Amino acid sequence: MDEQPEPRPYLAEWWPRVGATLLDGVIITVAALVADAVATASGGSDDTVGAVFFLAWLVLGSAYVAGTMARKGKHNGQTIGKQAAGIRVVRDDGRPIRLGFAVVREVLLKYIVANLVFGIGWIVDSVWPLGDKENRAIHDMIVKSHVVSTQPRQPQIVRPQPARPPVARPALAPPIARHVDAAQRTQAGIAAAVERAELPYTAVSQEIGSLVAELQRSAMRAQLLYEALADTPVAAVEQRLASVGELEQPELSLALREQLIAQRRMQEQLRRYDGEMERMVVELDTIRANLVSTAASGDAQNQERLAERVRSLRDEMSAVSEGMDAGYGAD
Repeated sequence: MDEQPEPRPYLAEWWPRVGATLLDGVIITVAALVADAVATASGGSDDTVGAVFFLAWLVLGSAYVAGTMARKGKHNGQTIGKQAAGIRVVRDDGRPIRLGFAVVREVLLKYIVANLVFGIGWIVDSVWPLGDKENRAIHDMIVKSHVVSTQPRQPQIVRPQPARPPVARPALAPPIARHVDAAQRTQAGIAAAVERAELPYTAVSQEIGSLVAELQRSAMRAQLLYEALADTPVAAVEQRLASVGELEQPELSLALREQLIAQRRMQEQLRRYDGEMERMVVELDTIRANLVSTAASGDAQNQERLAERVRSLRDEMSAVSEGMDAGYGAD
């Protein structure tokens, strides 16, 4: 029988992490007490017995956390405490936890470095996930790891909302709609690439969603310009102005000149929008190609660079939208 794929993990909460740490601490302390009892039974002095307990706690604890974290298979990234709490450590690059990584994260950073200054570092590191949006401790940030839950996410009960009549949105003109449609098709292709790559590209997907939403908002503003120009084309205003005698009807001539300036400004903004939208679609398609290349090569550290590029594109498109507002409503 084929194995069912495991559900996608989500970030572990703070309390399961605390519980796992406490349980691991109990296991290590019991092992150290056994070693201490052996030293006592052997007739060691009080100083010797105390040193044995400390060394046993450090050595056995280090071996325990590093060894259990580096296990192969479904319990990779788990101590017994984490296993009981239903959480595990995963690397951001998708690779399994190896012994060297476990020693650096669990022994060097969590227990030795964090406890150098009277345990203050350990306290700060322990409570840090409460203020981090991805529930990471400081040692997670240093080694680029996350702690995720292995428990299936509980389904949320959604109460049906009263049906509201749909808000009719004006259809976009074909020259504008073609860019939005192309961006949405590319977004769907990117989502499929991220899903099939099985890499932690949540940030990229979210940024792309924000960018496409900004493109849609910009398209609605461009539609206003398109409709205004369709109702009063620049050529029609120019023709009317040419037929009006400036001396015979000076006030009408002045009004037509001001109207012509406004219409030409909107025409330029619409032209700029068309060029920028086409560029955004090309940029999105390039990002899709980079994602496909990443999936093929296994390079998962490309996420930050791609997400930053998408954020930059979104900011650029927002500036274009503001320019269209100015073109439509400026005096």
